[in-house]
Amino acid sequence: MKLIKESIEHTFIRGGKDKLSNLGLGKREIVYKWLLDNYTEKRIDIFIINDDFSIDASGDIFIRDFAGNLPEFIQFRNIYGSFSCTNSDLTTLRGGPVRVTGDYFCNYNKMKTLDFAPMFVGGDFSIEYNELKMIEIALFANRKPYIGGTITFGGREISGRSFINGFFENYKPNVYESFTKSNDKLSNIGVGKITLIKKWLEDDYGLQLNKYTLRDDLSIDVGTSITLPDGFGNLPDYIQFHKIDGNVNFEHCGLTTLKGSPKIVTGGFYIANNNLTSLDFAPRKIMAGSISCGNNNIPKEEIQKYIDSKPKISGYLYSDYKEFEQYKIFNY
Repeated sequence: MKLIKESIEHTFIRGGKDKLSNLGLGKREIVYKWLLDNYTEKRIDIFIINDDFSIDASGDIFIRDFAGNLPEFIQFRNIYGSFSCTNSDLTTLRGGPVRVTGDYFCNYNKMKTLDFAPMFVGGDFSIEYNELKMIEIALFANRKPYIGGTITFGGREISGRSFINGFFENYKPNVYESFTKSNDKLSNIGVGKITLIKKWLEDDYGLQLNKYTLRDDLSIDVGTSITLPDGFGNLPDYIQFHKIDGNVNFEHCGLTTLKGSPKIVTGGFYIANNNLTSLDFAPRKIMAGSISCGNNNIPKEEIQKYIDSKPKISGYLYSDYKEFEQYKIFNY
């Protein structure tokens, strides 16, 4: 604290670095006067004005009674304590701190975005009763802020760790209705799609979290064999497998398309007894097994087209046609 006070004296006393302060014309003097007017001499010694005129504070800061946004010449940087701008009629967080070691409260305002929100909050982060749309919350989550406590908005309270690691995996509205509309901005940033994929894999299909990995393009690697139940139907539009480490059994599912099927299978690929009319979207690599596609509606020409595309298959292709009844494909 002694070091802070010495720095403050050097910063605030007239005749310091900023010569314009002697005339009352410098930005440092303007910032200091604003702090003095709003925090009185009893609290002025908690502030340091940095060389870039940003403000550090070694204590809790409350600006709830201020009317409107912070002045353009005010920029808080580090708050070594808590920061509250609740009930301040704010429409922007410009000028607010970058780092808060305690709690951050900004409730009951008129903010429509979280631009300029702090990227580090050691305690709780609360933004209740503003005009924020869910897309703005999502964009803030994508910036990966650090929140040591909980984040509260719209009547919801979740841990900062969950928010940082994927907020929309914890927030569960009517997922299908909310995230699959073509005009939904959430889908444009991939957040809604991630939720759909994880919900299908974990809730609908029942894969354990440690059995699959989402790639950067949101295709899916699975570390085990997969089997779809009889009569399942086609894979959802938002599911695209990339690699299956094991066998793939899609037999008796009522499939009319292989869209979403893996590109690489380390075992076999079994799609017999469906309603398929082509092998479009079939794997390009079947590393230690065969492909079985009998008892479908696949014309001979479609099977020949797949063979001509030179997939890498270590085993055989089994179909309804005599010439392709046990066709050896080996393109490795």
